Amino acid sequence: MKTKSKKHEKVRLPKETLEESIAHISRAIAEAKEEKKMYSIRLKVKTVESIKRKAAAVGIPYQTYVNALLDNAASA
Repeated sequence: MKTKSKKHEKVRLPKETLEESIAHISRAIAEAKEEKKMYSIRLKVKTVESIKRKAAAVGIPYQTYVNALLDNAASA
């Protein structure tokens, strides 16, 4: 029996209305304008690889994805 390769699976993203998409983009633009500073931290290679895969699955750069994860964790 053949199984589907994970490489070819489609990622399902929630559907947004036009207004929600515009709001999402507006927030992203505002966040991009915020002051940023470079930090250096040591991470496990497998952690970064996993983050890169997840970021690619949603179609964003991995550093943007990490920034969003950290923002969410800091505001929780």
